[in-house]
Amino acid sequence: MSKLADFLENCREICAASPHVSIDADKIKSVAATFKQAAKPPSWNNYISDEARADPLDMTRVFFEMALICAQQGGFIYPDAEGKPQKWNVNGSGAQAMLNKMDELRSSYVIPGIDISGRAKVQAAIAPYLDNVPSAPERLAMFAEFADTDAYKKLDALVKAAWQPEQQRYNFDFDFINKAADIFPQSFAADPFRKKIILSVLMTAAHAENRGVMVTTDAPIASDYVLPQVLEGLGVLKLSDALREKLVNREGFAENDPIVRDIRAATITACHDLAAQSGARAQDIDSHLWLAGRDPAVKPKLLPAMNVYTTWF
Repeated sequence: MSKLADFLENCREICAASPHVSIDADKIKSVAATFKQAAKPPSWNNYISDEARADPLDMTRVFFEMALICAQQGGFIYPDAEGKPQKWNVNGSGAQAMLNKMDELRSSYVIPGIDISGRAKVQAAIAPYLDNVPSAPERLAMFAEFADTDAYKKLDALVKAAWQPEQQRYNFDFDFINKAADIFPQSFAADPFRKKIILSVLMTAAHAENRGVMVTTDAPIASDYVLPQVLEGLGVLKLSDALREKLVNREGFAENDPIVRDIRAATITACHDLAAQSGARAQDIDSHLWLAGRDPAVKPKLLPAMNVYTTWF
């Protein structure tokens, strides 16, 4: 059994044993029937620099920059003085808040691994930009991984090894995903569901496709807090009354809470089943569910998203 098969089977077993969440097989079939593959995926140009967007495409540079910002796409939820969850955001989006922060770093030429090299320089160069930003110490540790003088070289070797000359494509399979995560343990490998490194692969693949370079991947879905919210609204995920009450009351969860584990495992399992039923790729499923969550017929039915104190997602 492959590592991916092991990963998916583990997710399925967690879901099957969970008292908190289950999957409606009939809804999988009906929702899968509504899937349509997008004519063209988003380019994600706003996630990378002008230099990374220059021709010819430098796959290592694109992946490095995409992974650098994806590593920071978590840690938005924090407890206030009363212990209630709050969200660092711009116009409701934690991702946009981080994108704006990355623009500040770019304009000041302090991007780790690009403008500054060496872990020791990260604290002085970047800490001032993270005043009042949640999870600042963890963010600095992640930035330091990308500033490591060997990190880019290791990633470059991994990306080059993924090139398949006969097919004229890169293959970022699940083995590649785990090896890339191991280069940046604080950023990616600590999360057992590999959300942010999977997101890095899917976004890099979409960007490359827009530029005429093929990237194949067997990556599962990147499990965060939005997808289970939409899947529940569509009837695919069934939640216990106790869990629904926690979400309605907007309670905060620790990253290693069994409820968080169960709902993320169920999300990956449900999306894998949706892929099997529809033939859609992980990135197509992600886009479809994202749009479904903004559908006026669906959005009012959605429960509040999970508030998880974590930098994993």
